[in-house]
Order: sequence, then C-alpha cells, then structure tokens
Amino acid sequence: MRRFLSRLAAVALLVSPLACTAQPEAYVEGEHYKEVRNVEKSEGGAIAVTEVFWYGCRHCYNFEPHINEWKRTKAEDVTFERLPTALGRSAGRLHVRAFYTAQELDVTDEVHGRIFNAIHQQGRSLASEDTLAGIFSQAGVEGDTFRKTFNSFTIENRTRRSEQRIADFGIASVPTVVVDGRWQVSAGQAGSFEEMISIINFLVDKARSNKG
Repeated sequence: MRRFLSRLAAVALLVSPLACTAQPEAYVEGEHYKEVRNVEKSEGGAIAVTEVFWYGCRHCYNFEPHINEWKRTKAEDVTFERLPTALGRSAGRLHVRAFYTAQELDVTDEVHGRIFNAIHQQGRSLASEDTLAGIFSQAGVEGDTFRKTFNSFTIENRTRRSEQRIADFGIASVPTVVVDGRWQVSAGQAGSFEEMISIINFLVDKARSNKG
C-alpha cells in the first residue's frame, strides 16, 4: 500500500507542473486584433465596446444583425456605443450629423435602421440635408425641428469629436470595434463577422481580467 501511494505521489508531482502551465490565448495580438494608436481611458469599472461604422459601408450594414444580437446578450459590466465616421466623404459627414441628430432628438431606434435600409436596400445616397430630413419625417420629426438640430453647434461639436476619437484610435476601415478603449478588431482581421464577435468577447474577458 505504501509503495502504491509513493508511486501516486510521484505521478502527481509530474502532472502538476503541466496543469499549472498557462494555455496559449485563443487570439493573438497583431494577428487577430491590435492595440489602438492612442488608448482611451475608460470611465468607472465598465468595459466599453465601441463600434465604428459608416452608413454608406455595405459591410457595416451586413454587420448590423451580428452586433445587434451581441448587444442583446452582453454582460452587465459592458457598455456599448456606436461611433459614426465619414471616411473623408462629404456625404459621410452628413450621415454622422444625422446619427447625432437622431440621438439628440431621442429617435435613434426609429432612424438608425431607416438610414441603413434607404442606402443599401433602396439605393439612395442620402447625400443632402433634404433627403435626410425625409428620413426623420418618417420617424415623426418635423422638418423645422430636424433642421434646427442638424445645423446646431451641439451636432457640429459632436461630429468633430467623433472624427477626433477615430483619428486617435488610428482606425482606417470599417466596421471596426474597439474594446475598452485599447484594442481594435476589424472585419478584415477577423475573417468573418462571426469570428469578429468571438474576438470581441475574448477582448472583453481580457479587459475584465486586467481590471480584476
């Protein structure tokens, strides 16, 4: 019996170092995701997940169902925001203003999908203030209210701030998602939208462990 126990102890000594060896991470920085150019400090203990998109981007439109499903099931310690970009296009800048106008008027749920659908299902460019006013009208916003808000200093300031944040992150393509203001993953890096969501969850866990 003593001999058996001695052998068992010896086996345990051989196995235990293996059990304590750190396992390789599922995703590798520089290959599947990368650090942003300038890290944005998070506020409080929440983990921020930020989707950078442009309404005119077909890939962003196709990514919508995936990020919306993820949003419905995200953990309570995770916050989500959309960050619109113009990608240097004049029409894109109008779209950014429209996004923040919808937020300011509290009609994002009514307008966000309509803008995407108008561009990618109906083939409309929405490259003027008038065409965007029509979208807001469908959501019950009067023309004067839309134009006053759309052309306000508040919306101009938020538009500039949006582009500055994107420049600080160093983002050049969309859709891209930034996790905890530190890491970014793009559709090109991930290879598929499903894998992109998986990497987002991996980075959320990574951020959570760093905060712990």
